[in-house]
Amino acid sequence: MLTSEEALQMISKSSKRQHSIQVSKIMKYLANFFQADKTEWEITGLLHDLDYDLTGDASNQHGVLAASILGNRVPENIKQAIRAHHPTTGYNATTLLDRALIFADCFAWLIDDQFLLDIDSDLVAATKIEAAQKPLIVQKIENFAKVYKVSLEDIIWSIKSEK
Repeated sequence: MLTSEEALQMISKSSKRQHSIQVSKIMKYLANFFQADKTEWEITGLLHDLDYDLTGDASNQHGVLAASILGNRVPENIKQAIRAHHPTTGYNATTLLDRALIFADCFAWLIDDQFLLDIDSDLVAATKIEAAQKPLIVQKIENFAKVYKVSLEDIIWSIKSEK
C-alpha cells in the first residue's frame, strides 16, 4: 500500500491538494474515533480527489478514474470509498469508510467555506450560512454526525491543534 508521503506526492500538483489534506485530517480523526486503520483512512482522504483535474465535466467518472489510476497500490476498500464519494458515479456508500469519506469531504468544504480554522467562529452560525448556500452538504454532515455521534467541534479542535 502507498504511504502517506507517496499519496501526498501523487496530489502535489492537484488543484484540490489543500482540500484533500483537510479531508485526510478529518479522516484521521474519524479513524481514531472509530478505532480504524489511521493510515488507510488518511490515504483515502488524501487520494479521494486524485482525478479531479482529469475528469472535468464528466462528474460520473470522478472517483472511478482515481480508483483505476490507483490500481493495486491501495486496497479495494479504499478504491470503493473513492468511487462512492461522489453521488453521480453510480457506486453506493455501503461501508463506514465510504460514509466517513463523504462526511469528511463535505465537512472540509464547510470548514474552508466558513473559515472555521482561521478564526474563532460560531459553528452553529457558520452551518446556517452554509445550509443556505449548500443544503445537501450540510444535511450530509449533520446526518453523519447524528448517526455516529461525532462532535464537529472536536474535529475542528483536533485539526487546529495539529497546526
